[in-house]
Amino acid sequence: MEDLIRFYNDNYTWILATLWFVLTAVFNLATRFKTPEKWVEFGETNPRSQNLIRLVRALGLDPVKAIKALGAFLSGKELS
Repeated sequence: MEDLIRFYNDNYTWILATLWFVLTAVFNLATRFKTPEKWVEFGETNPRSQNLIRLVRALGLDPVKAIKALGAFLSGKELS
Protein backbone atom coordinates (compact mmCIF):
# COMPACT_ATOMS: atom_id res chain seq x y z
CA MET A 1 0.00 0.00 0.00
CA GLU A 2 2.88 2.33 0.81
CA ASP A 3 4.33 1.68 -2.64
CA LEU A 4 1.03 2.68 -4.24
CA ILE A 5 0.89 5.90 -2.23
CA ARG A 6 4.50 6.68 -3.09
CA PHE A 7 3.83 6.00 -6.78
CA TYR A 8 0.82 8.35 -6.69
CA ASN A 9 2.78 11.07 -4.91
CA ASP A 10 5.66 10.78 -7.40
CA ASN A 11 3.44 10.71 -10.50
CA TYR A 12 0.18 12.46 -9.60
CA THR A 13 0.43 14.95 -12.47
CA TRP A 14 0.68 12.18 -15.07
CA ILE A 15 -1.98 10.13 -13.35
CA LEU A 16 -4.46 13.02 -13.25
CA ALA A 17 -3.77 13.96 -16.89
CA THR A 18 -4.23 10.36 -18.00
CA LEU A 19 -7.38 10.02 -15.92
CA TRP A 20 -8.78 13.24 -17.45
CA PHE A 21 -8.15 11.97 -20.99
CA VAL A 22 -9.67 8.56 -20.24
CA LEU A 23 -12.78 10.02 -18.59
CA THR A 24 -13.38 12.58 -21.34
CA ALA A 25 -12.82 9.93 -24.02
CA VAL A 26 -15.48 7.73 -22.42
CA PHE A 27 -17.77 10.77 -22.02
CA ASN A 28 -17.29 11.79 -25.66
CA LEU A 29 -18.01 8.28 -26.89
CA ALA A 30 -21.14 8.10 -24.73
CA THR A 31 -22.48 11.42 -26.01
CA ARG A 32 -22.10 10.40 -29.67
CA PHE A 33 -25.13 8.12 -29.50
CA LYS A 34 -27.68 10.93 -29.78
CA THR A 35 -28.61 12.23 -33.21
CA PRO A 36 -27.97 15.90 -34.03
CA GLU A 37 -31.72 16.50 -33.97
CA LYS A 38 -31.95 15.15 -30.41
CA TRP A 39 -29.03 17.39 -29.36
CA VAL A 40 -30.82 20.44 -30.77
CA GLU A 41 -33.97 19.45 -28.89
CA PHE A 42 -31.95 18.88 -25.71
CA GLY A 43 -30.23 22.26 -26.13
CA GLU A 44 -33.54 24.08 -26.47
CA THR A 45 -34.81 22.64 -23.20
CA ASN A 46 -31.49 22.58 -21.28
CA PRO A 47 -29.11 25.20 -22.70
CA ARG A 48 -26.84 25.32 -19.65
CA SER A 49 -26.42 21.53 -19.59
CA GLN A 50 -25.79 21.44 -23.31
CA ASN A 51 -23.07 24.08 -22.99
CA LEU A 52 -21.46 22.17 -20.12
CA ILE A 53 -21.41 19.02 -22.26
CA ARG A 54 -19.97 21.04 -25.14
CA LEU A 55 -17.24 22.40 -22.82
CA VAL A 56 -16.26 18.97 -21.49
CA ARG A 57 -16.10 17.60 -25.03
CA ALA A 58 -13.93 20.50 -26.17
CA LEU A 59 -11.49 20.21 -23.27
CA GLY A 60 -11.02 16.47 -23.50
CA LEU A 61 -9.92 13.75 -25.83
CA ASP A 62 -12.29 12.80 -28.64
CA PRO A 63 -11.20 9.32 -29.78
CA VAL A 64 -13.26 9.36 -32.98
CA LYS A 65 -11.78 12.67 -34.13
CA ALA A 66 -8.31 11.55 -33.05
CA ILE A 67 -8.54 8.36 -35.12
CA LYS A 68 -9.84 10.28 -38.15
CA ALA A 69 -7.03 12.83 -37.83
CA LEU A 70 -4.43 10.08 -37.43
CA GLY A 71 -5.75 8.31 -40.55
CA ALA A 72 -5.64 11.56 -42.53
CA PHE A 73 -2.11 12.23 -41.30
CA LEU A 74 -0.86 8.78 -42.22
CA SER A 75 -2.55 8.79 -45.63
CA GLY A 76 -1.48 12.37 -46.39
CA LYS A 77 -5.01 13.26 -47.46
CA GLU A 78 -7.26 16.09 -46.33
CA LEU A 79 -9.48 15.36 -43.35
CA SER A 80 -13.09 15.01 -44.48
